[in-house]
Amino acid sequence: MNTEKSSFIEKSRQYVQAILNGDFDSIVANFNEELASQINASVLRQSWDSAIKALPTCQGILSEDYKKAQGMDFVSVVLDYSSSGLRISFGFDHDGKISRLGVSYVPHPSTPTEAKHSDKFSETPIKIGDPQYPLDGKLTMSKAIGDVPVVILVHGSGSHDMNETIGSAGNAVFADLAYGLAERGIASIRYNKRYYQYPETVTQTITVWEEVINDVNAAIALARTTNGINKNKLFIIGHSLGGVLAPEIARENPDIAGFIALAGSARKLEDIILDQNKAVIKAMNTTDAEKQAILDRVTDLVNQVKALTPESPHCAIFNINSEYWLSLNETNAYNIVAALPLPMLFLHGDADFQVTIKADFALWQKLLQGRKDAQFKLYPRLNHLFMKSNGKADVTEYNTKANVEEQVIADIAEWIHLIGISNQ
Repeated sequence: MNTEKSSFIEKSRQYVQAILNGDFDSIVANFNEELASQINASVLRQSWDSAIKALPTCQGILSEDYKKAQGMDFVSVVLDYSSSGLRISFGFDHDGKISRLGVSYVPHPSTPTEAKHSDKFSETPIKIGDPQYPLDGKLTMSKAIGDVPVVILVHGSGSHDMNETIGSAGNAVFADLAYGLAERGIASIRYNKRYYQYPETVTQTITVWEEVINDVNAAIALARTTNGINKNKLFIIGHSLGGVLAPEIARENPDIAGFIALAGSARKLEDIILDQNKAVIKAMNTTDAEKQAILDRVTDLVNQVKALTPESPHCAIFNINSEYWLSLNETNAYNIVAALPLPMLFLHGDADFQVTIKADFALWQKLLQGRKDAQFKLYPRLNHLFMKSNGKADVTEYNTKANVEEQVIADIAEWIHLIGISNQ
């Protein structure tokens, strides 16, 4: 191991130990100026506490990985929490200061990762996108007779593996969908999100195309050249942010057969963030004056997002770079969806506290009122992951082991097959 590599790995070990000891002040003290302006010790502590709330005691370090890219040094440390792995990713600038910090769940080494097979489907490893940084993925093929429909699964926001694993219990939204649809005669393509697999390639000016859409387009291209796939029955399933982007993906790929938005929204992200923060602030155990002060700060940040223009200098708001915010404006579903001449299915759980019935699901219905090719379905007691809610109405409920509701998968499959018949 060279000196530079060993130095950054050792430094990262020390920072990980400080986090485990609850010494967040020492971590923040080593942030560079830009990161320090976005995250303080209190915010870091809250984020960490939320991440490990349902996890058992840490058993130590599972693995360490070092990479150098874009003139920066990157170290990922995966911690062992028995049933789950937790990855802490550090990015160091040229002065050795922490310029990036991320935490994400990863499958534990004891979790089976080999391709899954049954009498109804088979699974094959695939590669998606940029040949220099190809994404690992899986093609899950139904064994139904003849060429079958296929769905491309598009993640929500954040750093996700191909299964869209969310929460410490390892709930896998996309694995559930892939296997459930395959058993009903529908193939699927899923893959790691780009910055989950290659966090070192994140730039300070990323857009939603670089994070999501370019790879979706690559997956669509792969599906079109895959044997056993009916090229006229290619669908997009977008979850959360994926549902937000589904209209833009359809606009860029006008020959797809249709899309399904799971807990998507036609509202702007900053408005969703404001509503989510209002709910969190309301539940805080503090004075009304302090609540109002926090809300005022969040509202100011939302207004900063809304004031951005292509001429605005680079900045970060809500820890998201201005270029990304502007790219979201270009993909605004509110301005796109009504003009799309294709079948659309919108599904929502009525226990979803992140994307709501009143503000989000109802807006889709308003924008597409009277459209026979737009269908809507609401599911009782299902949360943002389309799993049974335990009533907590916060992200800790995702730490309870669950699966995507079978009825949701059955409804998606039925809709796809009906659309396929009408397109013949």
